[in-house]
Amino acid sequence: MNWRGKAVMNLSPGIRLQPGIPLTQPATRSSGGTVRMAQPALPGEVIVKKGRHRLIIAVCTAGALFLQSGLYAQIPGSQPSFHAGNLWMSNPVQWNPAKDLVPGSARRARDRYFDQLIGYRTPLTPETAKGSGLSEGVPFPNQEEIPKLPDRSVLIATFLSYQPVLSRSGRAIYTEVTFLANNTFEDASGHATPGSTFVLIVPGGTVTTSSGVTLSFMTQPRLYSINIGRTYLLAMSYRATGEFFMVGQDWDVTDGVVRANFPPSSKTPATLIGLSLQQLTAKLDAQSIK
Repeated sequence: MNWRGKAVMNLSPGIRLQPGIPLTQPATRSSGGTVRMAQPALPGEVIVKKGRHRLIIAVCTAGALFLQSGLYAQIPGSQPSFHAGNLWMSNPVQWNPAKDLVPGSARRARDRYFDQLIGYRTPLTPETAKGSGLSEGVPFPNQEEIPKLPDRSVLIATFLSYQPVLSRSGRAIYTEVTFLANNTFEDASGHATPGSTFVLIVPGGTVTTSSGVTLSFMTQPRLYSINIGRTYLLAMSYRATGEFFMVGQDWDVTDGVVRANFPPSSKTPATLIGLSLQQLTAKLDAQSIK
């Protein structure tokens, strides 16, 4: 799964985003129907409003992922023609803010970030949560195999556990994944040293609230996803405000061979795919990836 880079995506009649800088604030639509861009932020964040619908584009290194609030809905009872890599995100997990172990300042920063990035316009209900989703797009060509990211970390790590979180506003759900760092090749932030654990956050998830309501947000079946118990080569970006990572690109190395965990493309470098874990380690140790 991927959350960095640039892409072109047809959203709906009258709106088309070209590759360009991401945004920190929602773009606005002028009276003439054009989309006005805001200020640049981290790669991968583009937000657009169209009428009363809020569209969030999270563009990625290998494929475009986007949220359509109120415009996208999975057909009830439909089954994907592939094994869903993100099936685990549909499993309800209890969320009780009173037992939250994350420091208050970090929790507020995370809530604010994901409310802005993927938040629905009103507090989620079981019905509105089901009507929002991510869609995997086609690979974007001519990019570096290991993407350049702000405060980048490149390492091999294992997925240990996860906790989906309902933001305090009730408008967004995001999943905090705890990883164990096994072998670190680059760590600009200093928060992913070998033998340490760190939090990587994935948009979406399924929670059961303290009142017994289950909300599943942005969990429709997707082919590519990280999974509990598996080991990955991760290229990540660190967000000091909130103290968490977002993934830019990842490869599955669980069985000792590097496998892409994103849509393949003949126009994107693929020198890592197929290497043994030993070959991968030697290659990244020998070259400068900074």
